[in-house]
This record gives sequence, C-alpha cells and structure tokens, in this order.
Amino acid sequence: MKYLTLYFFTALLISLITGCSKNIHKNDLTTQKAETAEHLVNHGQFEAAAKIYQKLADKRSALQDLFRFKTINALVKSNDFSTTLIYAKNINPEHLNQDQRLYLNFLFAQINLHYHAAEKALKQLARLSPQQLTPEDRITYQHCLAQGYTLTGQVAKSIHAQLGLIPLLSATNQQQTLSIILATLQHLPLEKLDLLESSNLGDWVSLTKLLRKTIRRTPSSEQEITRWLEQHPQLPITHELLNTYLNHGKSPISPAHSIALILPNSGPHSQQANAIKEGFLAAYYHNNTADRPAIQFYDSTENDSKQLYQHAVNDGADLIIGPLEKQNILQLANIKTLKIPVLALNQIDNLAKKNLYQLSLSPVDDIFQLTMKATQQGHNRILLLHPDTATGNRLGHYLEYFWPKQGRLIIDNQAYSPDKNDFSTPIQRLLNLNESNSRIKKLKTFIPDLKAIARRRLDIDAIFLIGQPRSARLLKPQLQFHRAEELPVYATSQIYSGLPNPLQDSDLDAITFCDIPWLFKQTYSGPLSLENLKPSWQQFPQSYLRLIALGIDAHQLIPHLNNLQNILFRGATGHLLLAKNNHISRQLVCAKFKAGKPKLLGFTPHQALYPSGNNFNPP
Repeated sequence: MKYLTLYFFTALLISLITGCSKNIHKNDLTTQKAETAEHLVNHGQFEAAAKIYQKLADKRSALQDLFRFKTINALVKSNDFSTTLIYAKNINPEHLNQDQRLYLNFLFAQINLHYHAAEKALKQLARLSPQQLTPEDRITYQHCLAQGYTLTGQVAKSIHAQLGLIPLLSATNQQQTLSIILATLQHLPLEKLDLLESSNLGDWVSLTKLLRKTIRRTPSSEQEITRWLEQHPQLPITHELLNTYLNHGKSPISPAHSIALILPNSGPHSQQANAIKEGFLAAYYHNNTADRPAIQFYDSTENDSKQLYQHAVNDGADLIIGPLEKQNILQLANIKTLKIPVLALNQIDNLAKKNLYQLSLSPVDDIFQLTMKATQQGHNRILLLHPDTATGNRLGHYLEYFWPKQGRLIIDNQAYSPDKNDFSTPIQRLLNLNESNSRIKKLKTFIPDLKAIARRRLDIDAIFLIGQPRSARLLKPQLQFHRAEELPVYATSQIYSGLPNPLQDSDLDAITFCDIPWLFKQTYSGPLSLENLKPSWQQFPQSYLRLIALGIDAHQLIPHLNNLQNILFRGATGHLLLAKNNHISRQLVCAKFKAGKPKLLGFTPHQALYPSGNNFNPP
C-alpha cells in the first residue's frame, strides 16, 4: 500500500476532478476550491480547510463521497467531532479507492474513541498496519491504541502501545509518555501489579514497586534506583528521564513558605469548612519535611475577602487557600491584581481572573461524566427523574444541557417530591403508564371483560436519576414494579452515602454512578486514604466525607498549580486538570451497585472532561 501522504491525496483529487466529467476542468471553481483546501491542510489550517470541503461535500456530484472523506479528515484533525458525525454517517465507502477505505477506518476509530466506543474503535484500528501510515499518523495510531485499551481495561496492552510510541517521539514527548506509563503503574492496586510482574512488563513493575517504596529521596534510595537502571539498560529510560519524572511538579511555582487558609469559623458553612480543614491538615502533617510551610488561619466571617487578602499578603503569605463562600470569591475577583496565587474552594461559572484558581466538588463534572459513561454504553434516548428542589432542578438543567451535546435526546422528564415514599404518580407519567391505563379504561367501556396490562413506553433505552440515598432506595424498586426493570439507570453521586452499606443499598443494584476516587480503596490508597483517615472523618456527618477529600487536594495541589494544564494530577477528589478560566475540572471514577456494594467500572477518559477542548461553560 502507498503511504497516505497529503501529497498523494492532492494528486488523487486533481486526477479524479479532471477525469470524472467533461464539465469539470482543472481551472474551474470546484478545482480551485479543492486545491485551496488542500493547501490549507498542508499548512496545518484544518478548520479553514474543513469549511471549504464541507461546502463541496454538501453539493451532489460524482465526487461527493470523496469530498465527504476529505471533510472528515480535516474535521478530525481540527477536533470538530460533532460536525464529523454528519459526514461519517452519509459517506458511501464504495465510492472510495482501497487506500481511502482503509484510511477511513483510521478516521472512524478516532471518532469512536472520542465518543468512547472503544471496542468498535479497536476493531477498526486492527484493519490497519502502522507501517502503512505517515510518521505523524503513526503517532496518532499508537495514541488511539493506548486509549482504546485503557477504556476497555486492558492495562498491559495500553502500556505496550505507549511503549510503541517512544521511538516516534521527540525527547520531550518521550519523557511525557514515560511519565504516563510510570504514573499508570503507580496507581494500580498491588494485586494488579503482582499479576503483571510475571508478564513482559515485569521490569517496569519492579521499578514501580521500588518507586512506591522510596517515597522520599535519600542516599540509599538513590543507590537503589541507580542499581535498577544499571540492571535494565535495554529499557528506554535513563537516570535523567527518571529524575525528571520523580522531580516533576515539585517546584513548578515558587515554594510556599507561608500559606493563608481563609475559611469561615462560624455561620452556615462553618461545619463544612471544618471538614475541609481536617483533610487539609491531615495532608499537611503527612508532609513531614523540614521545609514544610507555615500556616496562618483567617476567619472569613470577620472581614471581607479583600481585607483578608491584603492582611495575608502583609503577613508574608505566598499562597492563599480559600475562601469557600461564592460571594467572598467574587470579592477577591474584584481586586485589580492578585499578587499571590489564590486557590478558591468553590466554583463560579464564567469567572476568570489571573492567579485565581477554582477547585470545588462541582456537580458539573459529575453530570457531564455520567452522560459520557451512558454514551459509552450506547444509550441515546433517555428519561430524566429528579427531585422538585432547587438542587434537583439545577442538576436536571445541567443534564438537559449536556445530553443533547452528545447528540442524544431527553424524551421526557418528571419531578418528584423527595419527602414522600410513594413515587408511583411521577413514574407512571414518565413511563406513559397513565396514558396506557387511560386507553385500557376506554376500551373496557366497549369490552367489559377485557383483560389488559398497561405497558410502559418503548421509545427510550435508559433513565437518569437524581436523588439522595433515601429517595433512590425507594425509587429503584418502584421503577422495577412499573415494568422498567430492564432499563439501565444512571444516577448522580448523591445516591451513594460514601461508605459501603450492602444491607440498605441492595435496592440500588444495577445503578451506575460516578464519584470521587478517595471513596474507593482501589483508586486511592496510602496514608491519606479513606481507611487510614477514619479518625479524622468520623467526627463529621457522613455527607461531609467528600469535603475531607477536597481538603486533601487543596494541600496536595500546592506545588502543581502552574502545571495542571498539561499534566493530570491524581487527586482524592478526582484526576485533576486545569480547564478554561482556571477552573480545575475533575475526572471521576464510575461504579455500578452489585449486591449493595459499588463495583468499579473505571475512570472516564480525561480528554473528555469538557467538550471542545475544555471550553465548556454551563448556562
């Protein structure tokens, strides 16, 4: 097979255009537009090229499918996957040559991976050989393989795909890939590492265990690492690369000598603030080093945030953690220049300011990733059931925004009163059982002896449920009673109390939800894990568990703030990434209830945190 270079595409396009019809000439408008688009592609201007190809592909002609193919290629390269679906759906591969049909598999694999249809993408990638691709496409191919294997839980194959990238990359990108490999292994449970140790990744596993053992750099640990490197010269990792990995993120910003913690000591949010503080201090005292920064506490209920900020600066603070209340964050945003960084512990949509970072347990991450999980499972037409409360309506609003963004439909939604025990009325309305019953009653006026059972609607394939544990435990059995037992149910993290309770949560079986890694020992272990910090969180209501994790991350993120845009930080509240407006978005782990306990399904892909390159702002 020939190399699928852009030059090859250009030559092929010109030959087809000039030979297809007597009415198509090299210098006519269609040819000029096609050549302009190809020139733009050659110079990396894929968005501009896609616009031209789209216009050509929208016109009926003998070359329509070729232009659809070119459009898909340009759109994929410009990351415009939603528009790509239109042309991918309508293209007829029979009108392409063999090379183009094979390359179409490559494009479709990237589209499917974007929408998390990993198994389908892997089948399409299997039809290709990387040797048939250009060097640039070979890199994309390996990335796709790694992503597909990760999404399907094939860790070893994912790592091998990433190792296949190493020879293709620059030194900087090699370092990033090696860091991803080591980080992936570092976060595997010990039992999974043990299983890999007997495979051909055994050398990497031994390094991972060594790195886990040597948490702090000491002369003896340095000697062990040096000895390991000397014993494994065949691996693509050097002392320099390993040192870069080990030191990565330790000082991306100036070391903080003094941290100001601004939280309320009284008022409606004081108890939540105490839980955050407990997590923060647990992480602070775990960092038992000589250069540990000093902490100064400020009460946000005593003065406004502007005064407290200036007070902290005058006291020599290098970094401010907090405030918690939204109105206080807005006050900080009104300061003309923030001289030192602020890590606010709440999020205000569309608020952006230099040196102001926002970390929170935002339901936006929860709702969005739940929709991505449902999309990955192939669901399209859903029903929404939410509590008739301010929070329930707000979360329902987010869901009504996100789900159509995935090209899906919300067929109907119903609100329920969370203080009730009987939800038959909203459920019957949601499932159209009331209309079915009404039809049966009318028929019985003509046929008194008619025996009929009301049937639920059949135009949906899943239900989204918003609710607290008490309501969810009542709603799930009632959904089953009303003939919706076969419909998958997806719920927000609110339905999980945070601790396993098989006896009560057995009624939640088969419900899928996404939550923070800290709640599960498989995804967050070590000295700051849920299990090890039991004395810290037992003093608080169970609903405050996630706030302990927020406090842990508020401390652990301190040396990483300037680098979060490029590197995913594996925190207690999620895998963290800096999105638009300095909002820190969270990658959650999804689980499904089985026998009353959450069974982990894995993380959502980090590149899917927000659509269109992390530029989402909810309405």
